[in-house]
Amino acid sequence: MRAPCAVPGGAASRAERQTLSHRHRDIDHVLERIEALGEMSGNLDAPELANALHILLQGVGDTLLPHLEWEETVCYPDLERLAGTPWATRVLRIQHEQLRQAISILGTGLPGQEGASLHQRTAELRARLYRLHALLYAHLEQEESVALPFLDGDRVAGTA
Repeated sequence: MRAPCAVPGGAASRAERQTLSHRHRDIDHVLERIEALGEMSGNLDAPELANALHILLQGVGDTLLPHLEWEETVCYPDLERLAGTPWATRVLRIQHEQLRQAISILGTGLPGQEGASLHQRTAELRARLYRLHALLYAHLEQEESVALPFLDGDRVAGTA
């Protein structure tokens, strides 16, 4: 039996809200690591950069990807049930797919074409890192400002 993200009646229990908040704090650490790698990437040689990217991707695989799966299988169905429509999570699910695509692109390794300089490859990697950072940051903001209050029972004014 799975633990629901929200209890029947509309509000997430205190423990469930704390679990979700804790999971989002873990994701905040991933955001910090993405940003840090983007900032320091120009100071690393190719092997160091590839290693740092590998470590980041391990963290993403250990933290972010399971979190996305948990939201899709536990939280979003509860949110859809409470809202009475699957459209309540449609944008969030699309954002999850965008995040997975950005992670997949990062997983291809240090970018660059044959003959590209380390500077060119680093610039492309930074662009990929900052894309993932922007997508993830925007997604978390949307969840925390729209979805989580709804799960807490704080319906938007004018709704039942």
